[in-house]
Amino acid sequence: DDTLAMWVPEFEDAADVTLGHLLQNTGGIPDWGLSWYNDNYGSTWTEELLLEQIIANGVNTASGEAYVYSNPGFVLAGIAAGRADGSSYPEALRTHVLDPLGLEQTWLAGYEAARATVAQGYTYSMGWADVTENSDGTIDFASGGLVTTAPELQTFWRALHTGEVLSESSYERMVTRGTLTSGSDTDYGLGIGIKETTNAGLYYGTDGGVYGYQAMLFWFEDRDELSVNALMNVSGDITVPILVAVEELF
Repeated sequence: DDTLAMWVPEFEDAADVTLGHLLQNTGGIPDWGLSWYNDNYGSTWTEELLLEQIIANGVNTASGEAYVYSNPGFVLAGIAAGRADGSSYPEALRTHVLDPLGLEQTWLAGYEAARATVAQGYTYSMGWADVTENSDGTIDFASGGLVTTAPELQTFWRALHTGEVLSESSYERMVTRGTLTSGSDTDYGLGIGIKETTNAGLYYGTDGGVYGYQAMLFWFEDRDELSVNALMNVSGDITVPILVAVEELF
């Protein structure tokens, strides 16, 4: 419920945005434009430079007015988390999540030293191209910069849903749909998608990608807490067919 002004006061245009708005994608923080992201993906960024860019872009709707997925919103949430911890986002993440869960092959790209060999990343346009070295990952920060393995992703995902990461009250807030100022609900909680399906019932999940890589993770609450996770070293919208295939199993 804290306003962003409490933790990131230099972003004056976002004084009415709460941390909850950021995690629900309802803060009015515009996403990176695709052309801007592609043009700057190969550059090295810092938390300070990312924040300068976000402040320069301002806000485009009043907080709580609309659901618009916002990677910069998650960057801001990460900055706030680091400041609340009295450290930085990478340090807070390692201290409170990664180390306690024993995730030894998970790290924040560009902000921590690599802990394992990274799979080659590919994209396709008139042929396959290896884009592994196109970026150091610093532009993604708290919006998708983690590097991990499928087993460690599973360890975190199960821990998140079984009480090892959040308190019961925090978990319930996380999996509660956001409500817009119009009174309508979104299909998104605090950093997590929420969907009711005909075949698979209720599930929580998220998917997304960076240049050359994709990830997806889903928790089927109504199917004996079935967990489906995948990491892919290729760009493109291939997570949806996987999810559809899983739903059709039931």
